Amino acid sequence: MMYLYYLVIEFKKSFVYRANMIFEILLSYLPLIAYILLWSTIYSNKIYIKNYTFEYTITYIFIIKVFQIFLTPSFHWEVNEDIKYGKLSNYIIKPINYFKYIFFKTLGKKLTSMCILTVPTLFVGFFINYYFNINLYLNLSTPKSIIFFIFALMGTYILYFQIYYLISLLSFVFDEVGSLFYTIEIIMEFFLGTIIPLYLFPAKLLLVIKFTPFSYLLHFLAQFIIEPNSFNIYEALQVQLIWIILFGFAISLLWKLGIKKYSSLGG
Repeated sequence: MMYLYYLVIEFKKSFVYRANMIFEILLSYLPLIAYILLWSTIYSNKIYIKNYTFEYTITYIFIIKVFQIFLTPSFHWEVNEDIKYGKLSNYIIKPINYFKYIFFKTLGKKLTSMCILTVPTLFVGFFINYYFNINLYLNLSTPKSIIFFIFALMGTYILYFQIYYLISLLSFVFDEVGSLFYTIEIIMEFFLGTIIPLYLFPAKLLLVIKFTPFSYLLHFLAQFIIEPNSFNIYEALQVQLIWIILFGFAISLLWKLGIKKYSSLGG
């Protein structure tokens, strides 16, 4: 219950500064519009690219970019400051699990973003339909598919959070992590399919990515919404759960090693 309190507090706090949040979030739609215009140019003289239509690709990009806006965390900078400037000590001495604290605090922010962005997202979707005279492939039409999607969305958020939390714990190891954070984020952008749809990657590279957690994040959600019957959802959710467990172990190990170093330095 204590951690739900942090969620509620962050949710309310975000609405206090909702003007700034709305402005920042709306700016994040600019890359979505830019990518859609880019791919409309690429498809201008083509009907198919690797057997995928313009409508399919635009739907994929729309879903990927929207969920990137909804789910991408930014708390790693906060964790870096807590470790770098000794603020972490304020949490260590209290009966607080730092991981849960950051998790629920971030979740509060993300829930606020979803509340604020629902209407703009629908507007952008209708605009794409009207401007390009297409129908987005949105195939969540049955209660069963919606329930499975909710589980997939929850798993994606948890795994997304874990990846960024693990990255943030590198602050225990390196004094200056700004460049490292930016480099990792650029690499993740590529392998998440937010720059080029993963299904357009060379077959060998795509096979490698399928053995990484990246294919079970945004690409997984897009694939589920567009073609929910094209893959085994039970198997996909199990693999996603395995990655969550593995990252849980990795986070626990790095946290223990990091805390030892932090304490030895007088943190």
